[in-house]
Amino acid sequence: MLPETLKQLSLKVSQYFLDFLESDFKRQQAPKRRVILSNESGFKAGMSLARYPSLQATVWQQLDKQWDEVRLTVGPRKFTRTLSQPLKLILKEQVNAIPVDAVQTAILATVNKARRTLPDAVSRPEDWVHLVRQELVDSLASSIVRPMLSFLDTALKDQAYSSVDSVFNAEGDLTAALAEPLDSVLPEVLARFSVSRSTEELMQSAVTLLNLEFVKTTIATFFEAFAAADAFLELYRQFDRIDLDRLPGWASMRA
Repeated sequence: MLPETLKQLSLKVSQYFLDFLESDFKRQQAPKRRVILSNESGFKAGMSLARYPSLQATVWQQLDKQWDEVRLTVGPRKFTRTLSQPLKLILKEQVNAIPVDAVQTAILATVNKARRTLPDAVSRPEDWVHLVRQELVDSLASSIVRPMLSFLDTALKDQAYSSVDSVFNAEGDLTAALAEPLDSVLPEVLARFSVSRSTEELMQSAVTLLNLEFVKTTIATFFEAFAAADAFLELYRQFDRIDLDRLPGWASMRA
């Protein structure tokens, strides 16, 4: 009887799996416990923490605590995400491809500005120095910084990043970093230039302090710390679309 019993059991198990495969189980709804980041209309209703590893780790740490001990503050630039590794590699090649002509253009523009405006050195010395220093910043921005940031802006938009150092807002920071070494000595160098009338020292200082290697290193370092996205801004944009006063308890929380 045992073989017959096993045969019947096998038939019943086989029939069960056959019925299961022929059913509409594939069309059943997903479990209600699944996390939904957007509703049927495409409105974002949540945010993926995996995009911000430091925030995700902090949330898990807080969940290990008693509920009344949980404290989580998401502030500006507290939880950010840097550029993706593929984009960093492409940027590295872009930086390495910066031509020496771009640097020389900025140097010549600064020296020529100092030479052309030399008559103002005696009558308006402060304005003259400021004028030359501003030329240094403007020429660096136009010949080096803006072309680089223009490429990055396109890449960020293509990858749908929420850029916190939203590219052209970073123009001032990067330009200032490139100009700083030469800018810091310009007042003294220009003072001597106003007397000697020779651009030799000014040109030598520019070539030494604003060389191609320095430019490449500074830009590469800048983008290593570039924040491509900020959890605070992402959350802010989502809550900004919601009438928070309608949320239960929000009025007391805000007070």
